[in-house]
Amino acid sequence: MNFENSSIENKEVVDPKNEFVFCLNNGHIPGAVEIGKKFNLSEDFIKESVEKEFISCLNGGHISRAVEIKSWFKISEEFVNSSEVREAAKSCFIFKLNNGEFSFALKIKEIFKISEEFINSSEVQESAKNGFISKLRRDYNANIEIGKKFNLSEDFIKESVEKEFIS
Repeated sequence: MNFENSSIENKEVVDPKNEFVFCLNNGHIPGAVEIGKKFNLSEDFIKESVEKEFISCLNGGHISRAVEIKSWFKISEEFVNSSEVREAAKSCFIFKLNNGEFSFALKIKEIFKISEEFINSSEVQESAKNGFISKLRRDYNANIEIGKKFNLSEDFIKESVEKEFIS
C-alpha cells in the first residue's frame, strides 16, 4: 500500500481497526490518526494498539518511530514509566550501544531517564566497548576504502588513524 501524499478519503477501508494497526505498524502514523478519527475507533482500542506498537518499536531498536508515536498519540507518562517500557528502553539502549549508535543510545538515556546505576552495569559497559570497537572498525574500513580510491598506501592510512586516535 502506498501512503505517499495519500488520504483515506480516496480509499475503501474494509476493516478500520486492521487498517489502523497496519498504518501504525508500518510507520504511517498520520494515516493511523486519520483512520482513528474518521472511523471513531474507541480510545481503548487506539491506546492498546499504540502502546503495543510503542514497545515493539523499542524492542526492535526503532527509537525514532517510538518517539514519533509518543508525540502523535500523547502516550501517558505512567505508561512510559512502566516496567515493561523501561525494560524495552533498556534493551533498545543496549542494542544501540552494541551497534555503535551512541547518539541514539544517549537519546534513549535522556528520554527514558535511564539510571546511572544501569549505565555503570557490566552489561552496559560491555555493550559500549563492543560498539566502540565496531564503530572504530567501520570507520577504519571506510577510511581504507577512501584511501584505496585515492591510491593511498595502507601503511599511510594505518599510521594516520593510529596517530589521530592516540593523540
